[in-house]
Amino acid sequence: MKTRTLLLIVILLSLPLITRAAVSLKYFRVASVTTTQVKLEWETSAEPNHQMFVLSRSESETGGFLTLETFPRQGDAATGATYSYTDTLVSPGMTYWYKLEDMDNDNNLHLAHPVITVDV
Repeated sequence: MKTRTLLLIVILLSLPLITRAAVSLKYFRVASVTTTQVKLEWETSAEPNHQMFVLSRSESETGGFLTLETFPRQGDAATGATYSYTDTLVSPGMTYWYKLEDMDNDNNLHLAHPVITVDV
């Protein structure tokens, strides 16, 4: 009986480490679009095991993302933060794809939200 109890305790103690997400994202959205800029914003409710965000853009639906900016963690395990970025390197008539990834404390990248498509 002691062995089963001990095994259960070990499993329960390790479970949060296995299932813990790097960030809890409330939203990632386009705040505004003009012919000269695209403003993106996102908010987190908590940032456990989170090191930074990596924002990338592609001019093709099939990929080829280039990093625009990295954003160090502003929140912590209990509280979140708000972030924004204004892309001023856009051209009228173009379509852009934006990808937001979060990097955990082990330097692993995770897609934080589905890719956003923006027509300028």
